[in-house]
Amino acid sequence: MGSSKPHAPEAIRYWHANVLGGIDLLKADCITHRFARHAHEEFVIAVFERGAEQIETEGRCLTASAGSTLLIPPGIAHTGHAADTEGWSYRAFYPQPGLIQELCADTFRSKIQLGMMRVGLYDDRALFGRLTQTHRCLSANNSGLDHAVALVAALRSVFVYAHPDSEIKKAGNENRAVCIAREFIDVHYGDPINGAEIAAMVGLSLPHLMRAFVAQMGVPINIYLTSVRLAHARKLLLAGHSAANVAVSVGFVDQSHLIRRFREAFGVTPGKYVRDSGICIPGSGSEHSRERAHHEHDEGRRRLRFERNRCT
Repeated sequence: MGSSKPHAPEAIRYWHANVLGGIDLLKADCITHRFARHAHEEFVIAVFERGAEQIETEGRCLTASAGSTLLIPPGIAHTGHAADTEGWSYRAFYPQPGLIQELCADTFRSKIQLGMMRVGLYDDRALFGRLTQTHRCLSANNSGLDHAVALVAALRSVFVYAHPDSEIKKAGNENRAVCIAREFIDVHYGDPINGAEIAAMVGLSLPHLMRAFVAQMGVPINIYLTSVRLAHARKLLLAGHSAANVAVSVGFVDQSHLIRRFREAFGVTPGKYVRDSGICIPGSGSEHSRERAHHEHDEGRRRLRFERNRCT
């Protein structure tokens, strides 16, 4: 048998496009990268161009292969890694929930309960083609009315295929304790947050609050906190603030903590996200050097662990 065709090197581009009020986009060629368990405050709409990705979410394991489209609603925790040694290539949109609510209200006669939606994996070539073409256009130029119209049409087409699941609770059906806890995090995300103090504030034990939060929000309270911090971090980074200042402002221990969480969730460092978004930050060269040093430090630790394992 002949050798298989060599695949493209691993590369991830994650950036912010100034269209429809702002939307994050991603294009990735992954081989060995593994996305840690995380959740997004936005919807995730991904189209798979090559290979296959394995996604663990909602207690099940999905395989998204070439030509398929994946929809993940906000707040649903998930992981991602290659289904085989060939890796996978995909493109993703991260539309804000408010935008999707407007699209659904404009598209359907009856109100769509977005909080009832589950993860969906669709095998429809027309849907895949429209989303892929729109993403390619936005990759080259992400401004202008034409691009906004194309994006609306592409996003709208996704929700024609999405069917709400009555087993998932509506977003407005959270009990009062979880609502208070979530609102507290939304306001105080930049401060040190103690789970026991939140539990006492809402009148529940910490284990009870943790179970209730997962049941109502679909994501553990700590992952929700990290997602909120990362959402605010992205906004500050796009506004021109340094990663070091952003890390402290949104509640991370330090810049290294921010870099690690950002890479786990999005596959790139904050600096690369800013550069790929076309944002120029004074002194970014030194910041890039710190990120590179942080990456090299992590690599060194991994190599050290590997050598130790070989000796045992």
